[in-house]
Amino acid sequence: MIDPFSNFKIILVNYVVFIVFLVFKFWKRIKSRRTQILWAVIAFLLAWVVLEITGIVSNYIDIFFKDIGIQYWESLVSNPYRQWYYLLPVVGYLIIFTAFFFSLKFFLGTPQKSDVALSYCFVIFFVILLYLVFFLNEGVFLGMVRYGSLLEYWYVLMMAAFFFIMYYLMRKFIQSRVLPVFLTIIILSAFFINFPAFSAIYQFTGGIHPVTREGHLIIEPAYQMLIPLIDEDDVILSTQLTTYDEMHDDVFRDHLIVLYSNLVGDKSIGINDVIIRYPEGWIILNDSSDLPETSFSVTDKTIDYLGKQGDMFIWHWYTSQ
Repeated sequence: MIDPFSNFKIILVNYVVFIVFLVFKFWKRIKSRRTQILWAVIAFLLAWVVLEITGIVSNYIDIFFKDIGIQYWESLVSNPYRQWYYLLPVVGYLIIFTAFFFSLKFFLGTPQKSDVALSYCFVIFFVILLYLVFFLNEGVFLGMVRYGSLLEYWYVLMMAAFFFIMYYLMRKFIQSRVLPVFLTIIILSAFFINFPAFSAIYQFTGGIHPVTREGHLIIEPAYQMLIPLIDEDDVILSTQLTTYDEMHDDVFRDHLIVLYSNLVGDKSIGINDVIIRYPEGWIILNDSSDLPETSFSVTDKTIDYLGKQGDMFIWHWYTSQ
């Protein structure tokens, strides 16, 4: 069974498009126009039957222009932080139009090997857009940037071809060999390197990140504060801090870790059960809704609230003397 949250469905588009191109190669070799039309109709009907059998048409045709499809499109033509270019966002339309022109030339004219790459990239882009807009099974697709589901992998080759065409045209009008290369590099740097996005990454101070459109927690201040304070016998109740530690110094690898995300039922009751069970420990959470932002006690335990460091709220409990 395929993990419903896997981006395998997006990767699978490559293989579907490859089969389409393979079939098209043989279809173009048919001399009779009537026979070509007949096979095209048969292929369309077979595709429709497959969609009906799998339930895609009957179940998902009402899912029209979901947010995920809009994100995919905007990442190419209008989102200033998620594009490779930023001075002229509409350059995305120019790149797509260029690829579309070569695709029409490939499918309607006499196919040439030089047209295959751009046509292949454009069809992948178009098929993924169709899938995200019309056939997306709502609720089982992870569109966050970190999962790579919206990664426009076809774009690299398309942009390379676009610059080759631009360089080729400049060579037609400029006799110098050095100047077209220099101009191409200048245009690449000016239009296709997103300096504001890099700046947003390095100057990020927490909250919703403009590039990923996700919330990113600032954990480092709490991490540095707690390293000298947590003893080897202390229990750590957290989720984000322990994950952060595993990706950095792993200083808490030998500690007893209680994952906040694994607490069942009422989180407040679950936290109190952990406090009662262990003599001393630390609570590090990115949300203070389950505990008061003040010191309090539970049975024979005292819980001191140590404030907020970065995006993390910190409490320390110990057995009262």
